[in-house]
Amino acid sequence: MNTSSHHSDSFRNTNGVGTVLVRLMHWSRNFFIFIGVLVTLGLFFGLMMTPGSEETLDDDAKVYLNLKLQGTLLETSSELRLLEEVFAQLLEKPAGPYLLDLKKGLEHAAKDERVHGVFIELQSLNGSLAAFTELRSYLEAFKESGKPVYAWMHAADNKTYYLGSVANQLFLAPVGDVSIPGPSFELVYFGEALKKLGVEVEVVRAGKFKSAFEPFVLNEPSQASKEMYLSMEKSLRSHLSEKIGDGRKLEQDSKVTSWFRNGLFSARTALERKLVDGLTYTKQAKDQVFKPGELESYSFFDYTANDLPKPSSSFKEEDGIALIEAYGEIHLSQQGSEPAITPKSLGTKLSWALKQDQVKGVVLRISSPGGSATASDIIWEQVRELAEKKPVVVSMGGVAASGGYYIAAPAQKIFADPTTITGSIGVIGMVPNFRKFQEKYGVSFHMVSNSDRRNLLNPGEKASAKDREVLGQSIDEVYEVFINKVAQGRKLAVEEVNKIAQGRVWTGLQAKEIGLVDEMGGLWEAIQEVKKLAKLDPEKKYPLLKWQPKMSTLSECLINYRSCFPSSLMKGSQAEFFGSMHPLTFADKMTSWQQYARDEPIQAIWPGREL
Repeated sequence: MNTSSHHSDSFRNTNGVGTVLVRLMHWSRNFFIFIGVLVTLGLFFGLMMTPGSEETLDDDAKVYLNLKLQGTLLETSSELRLLEEVFAQLLEKPAGPYLLDLKKGLEHAAKDERVHGVFIELQSLNGSLAAFTELRSYLEAFKESGKPVYAWMHAADNKTYYLGSVANQLFLAPVGDVSIPGPSFELVYFGEALKKLGVEVEVVRAGKFKSAFEPFVLNEPSQASKEMYLSMEKSLRSHLSEKIGDGRKLEQDSKVTSWFRNGLFSARTALERKLVDGLTYTKQAKDQVFKPGELESYSFFDYTANDLPKPSSSFKEEDGIALIEAYGEIHLSQQGSEPAITPKSLGTKLSWALKQDQVKGVVLRISSPGGSATASDIIWEQVRELAEKKPVVVSMGGVAASGGYYIAAPAQKIFADPTTITGSIGVIGMVPNFRKFQEKYGVSFHMVSNSDRRNLLNPGEKASAKDREVLGQSIDEVYEVFINKVAQGRKLAVEEVNKIAQGRVWTGLQAKEIGLVDEMGGLWEAIQEVKKLAKLDPEKKYPLLKWQPKMSTLSECLINYRSCFPSSLMKGSQAEFFGSMHPLTFADKMTSWQQYARDEPIQAIWPGREL
């Protein structure tokens, strides 16, 4: 400290040069911050004001919709942020479509006499298996209208092929390949590696299947873990085999199972084994299924932006359904920039839905692997309080396990996809010990405390028998609370819940069989169920309401700009389809902004969502 101060004083007193340099450094830093803000704002307003295609289909048009699927298939709209979209546009890497928007477009297209089919281009599409399952069900519903679906892939993995198999005809690039080893779980264990480093880990858990910390103490899965993962693999394999078999019109699902065993197919072999119907490029595939000159190609996203009925300008007097999204790990408070579920953030939305008279029912979309037991329990009470007053239906995404299931338990109904990963009703704790590590590497740990638990708090000391007893008692108590809360919400006996809990993870199909889930279905089915429970007209479209925070700073606007700028500033596709950007002209924006400033619309309304 003294040396640093001395050098600092000397630097400042050297003929004033230090002062000038310091000021120059501060000035340059502020200058670059200023330039950075200007660049960001320039990108923002540049993208906002770039005109997009606003052409609509003629009444006598005959088209097929070209649906390019790339990026990440989004389960929740909150996964998209402005800066992600900005850089996605610059790098030409789309953020990806939102499931609900795809559903809305496909449903309208099925009834639109101008639309005669859909051609899907599968280009490096990512996302959870559950998200692919939901999209596949939407395409199945579209086919039921009598209109065909065709798909082309440059290559295929498990999820891509599973989705593509719904098509009437499936095409593959001439030098593409199909890699479908079937459902699998990659488990990495490093217990021996930690021991070699001198680190010992002791795991305390409630539930024999609760295996989150096994990799720290073992070199291979325990017998319970093997049983659990083999069971989930069998469930997923059965579902995928059935759906792919139906899509490819196979007489026996066992043929798909043999495909999974083989795993890897070249393009030629894939055609010979009838995994695909043709090897060709995109244009040739389109010309083969849609005769040139008879039908024109029309972008699916332009269709959803321009040709779907526009929503009402104001929903102020209408009843509606609230969509509340819980995405990320569960923590007591926000940690870093990663999406997280906290009692404060989610509680604010749940409280809003409870107090808002317009909200007649709530769909709670959960995509979470769990997290803090305390935070989960607080949120459980918030959900229970809401469910006492209004219908609450949970829609599970790719994963809703452990704390993710905990907060779902109070809902009147729980929907999951067949491939959702859920359950994991159990509690686990870990105590690391670095005593051998400090002996090996000379790193010392010291704890100054009068607490009897000082060894438990000190990584350099081994936990005592009493430490383990106290920790185990705490975990057992939390587990007891957990299974009681599940029993209360699911209206099951505690003993019954305990049998199917034990920290075991289930697929959505398995969870329905044992009573942890009510129905198979995605977000759309959950919304329809809320209508029934709220005694709303099942045939009528209602506004989908979503809480939005009031923004006060530039940084908040950049993080969640849809809450900062009214949707009236954005063309229909901005409000209705978050995956593409087709903004209004500058003059239109200014007119809309002036109207917005006068009307002060309710922030809670989510324009463009009628379901």
